[in-house]
Amino acid sequence: MPPDPVVLDVTEFGAVGDGEANDGPAVLAHTCFEGFDGFRHIRPRFDPDVGAVLYLPAGTYRLGPLEGYDRHHSFPFSRFHIRGDGPGRTTLLLDHRAYPKVRLSIHGDARFGGGVDTSISDLTVRSNLPAPGNRTSADMNVHLRDLHGFRAERVEVCDGPRIGFHVNSCTGVTLRDVDVHDMCTDGIHVIGCHDVLVEGCRCADTGDDAIAVWGGNWWNPAQSTDVTLRGNRIERAGSNGIALAGCDRVVIEGNTVSGTYLTGIGIRPMPDYGPVSGVTIRDNRVDDAGFHETGVLWGGGVASGIAVADDLATGVAIRGVRVVRNRIGRCRNNFVRVRGARDVRIVENALVGPLVPGPSANQGSGEGSANVDPCSYEPIDVHDSEGVSVIAPVRGWRWVARRVRAAARPVAEA
Repeated sequence: MPPDPVVLDVTEFGAVGDGEANDGPAVLAHTCFEGFDGFRHIRPRFDPDVGAVLYLPAGTYRLGPLEGYDRHHSFPFSRFHIRGDGPGRTTLLLDHRAYPKVRLSIHGDARFGGGVDTSISDLTVRSNLPAPGNRTSADMNVHLRDLHGFRAERVEVCDGPRIGFHVNSCTGVTLRDVDVHDMCTDGIHVIGCHDVLVEGCRCADTGDDAIAVWGGNWWNPAQSTDVTLRGNRIERAGSNGIALAGCDRVVIEGNTVSGTYLTGIGIRPMPDYGPVSGVTIRDNRVDDAGFHETGVLWGGGVASGIAVADDLATGVAIRGVRVVRNRIGRCRNNFVRVRGARDVRIVENALVGPLVPGPSANQGSGEGSANVDPCSYEPIDVHDSEGVSVIAPVRGWRWVARRVRAAARPVAEA
């Protein structure tokens, strides 16, 4: 049997946990590193081949500035686990006022095993800057990059000036029982990742998308693949409840979305993030899509219940989408909106309504935000698409099953 990871208690290295003292040096530097010098030399206080648990007993740990180091901090270890005594009992308070670049971060480093087997559990990660002057004035709450086998369970992330959970270029990721709320931008943002499960999480009061799955960026151009979003609860999103752009083989099932500024669940491609394909949207409940109109609203686009839509006319491919057995309540403009897509099936959805035409009077929080009038209000609205069909019963809203604008058969691959 391999030896157990060493447990490093931050209070044994100078952390106070009273919410007042600057515990940044103890938590981010002294507990895990010997002679921390801003990552010029990395000298772990434990055997990296065995691993460690960074343990934070109940308390509030203010993560303020590190002497002589004002850049981003990140733990570069494999077999590394950050653990508290429970959300609300153990709190990491990110002092974004004094240290704008502070965040809780783990990344893979080939010198220390490449980011294998890492986790965060049983704590709260909160910022003291919940309403920044702009979306770039301070950093995100949790940042993960180049990890292979990461788990987050029983974690609360809140009151942040940017993204709650940012997951970049990782594989084998599980986020379960995570509560993300009151974030200036996205709640959970997955980009360029493979084999991801987001399950049983809550995202509420986000200024942008509650959950976003995107293709790669300058760091990693790969699309996100094999992603499952299951049984999550989304409330009051300042853009879309769930947004996809640049991904393949995604399943969105059993989620509840209540209150969005734009679309409840949306495939919304953008030029830099690649095509969207192989998406199944099934057994979800969407209510009040387009009717969240308070707080921070960064979204820009058309509101609807479910969107499979290239509304920006990017020409980025959308194909192979299944919209099955969803229940769609009150929403703006369209229950299901399809634009610039190929091979889309809309099957046995309950269109409960009511359907309300027209945009919100609130045009958002600036910087490109807007609730746009589509000038087209059919319950299932399809334009500029091929191989789109409605099959089997579509119940509610006095709508009967019918084929829409194209043949039922899939479009042949080029």
